[in-house]
Amino acid sequence: PRERAKYQGYFVAVFGTSSVLGPVVGGALAGANSILGVTGWRWVFLVNVPIGLIALVVVAKVLNVPHSARKHRIDWWGALTLVVGLVPLLVIAEQGQEWGWGSTKALVAYAIAAIGTIAFILVERALGESALIPLRLFKNKVFSVVILAGVVVGAAMFGAITLVPQYLQIVRGASPTASGLEMLPLIVGLMSASVVSGQITARTGKYKIFPVIGAAFIVAGSLLFTRVAADSPMWQPMLYMLVLGFGVGLSLQTLTLAAQNAGPVTDMGVSTASATFFRQIGGTLGVAVFLSILFSTVEIGRAHV
Repeated sequence: PRERAKYQGYFVAVFGTSSVLGPVVGGALAGANSILGVTGWRWVFLVNVPIGLIALVVVAKVLNVPHSARKHRIDWWGALTLVVGLVPLLVIAEQGQEWGWGSTKALVAYAIAAIGTIAFILVERALGESALIPLRLFKNKVFSVVILAGVVVGAAMFGAITLVPQYLQIVRGASPTASGLEMLPLIVGLMSASVVSGQITARTGKYKIFPVIGAAFIVAGSLLFTRVAADSPMWQPMLYMLVLGFGVGLSLQTLTLAAQNAGPVTDMGVSTASATFFRQIGGTLGVAVFLSILFSTVEIGRAHV
């Protein structure tokens, strides 16, 4: 587990860096009128084709994992009910401002999500060890807290990656490429915190303090961003990005490590997948809700003007 912490830090650093560098590359591609005879913005999607092919070749040649055949039921019903429970929530998070949070469409979405969630729990309970996410994992307090914290960290991370460029482009007038470059402090904070916390965990075996400190940095960075105005000196949002990125970097890999260590080694796969899944869900819901709040506030401001 100690060595795993070090390498987990590398993985998270690459993940976080890619998440922030993506807008830089995407902005550069979208800003071009044409590349090789194809409209520039289409390369935002086409650029993944050669990268995917290279990854496929590397994995096929290098990742030689011994195969051990096991009889195992595939939890198709669990996957289906999970989709039924989550998709309506994502839809209402995106469309709630337009529909109205208490409209008929919204109430129908809430009802479908509730039915899907209840059905998912019943299916998972019936399948036991063959479940997509065995419910016994949530009896472990450490695992439950890690999952909840992962949702919050995911919302903070992806919310920042989505909303900060909005501020840089819409308020400060930066181009998509420039706004991506201006987010480098977020990358620096995330990378440095992930690598340093991983190294310290590998040497000491202790990691509980890191998500605690990381949560404090996330809260501090978020509160500092509430003080940013249209005419704020550029160093202010960049410093706040550094603080926020440092908090996310301290939390991401240590939360995954905690989820892995919460149960036996045989649960490592499902624990890691669950931690990643709920972090992504937190990010998706967080971005949708934050954007709804942002655009509703902008509309109110225009109405007063």
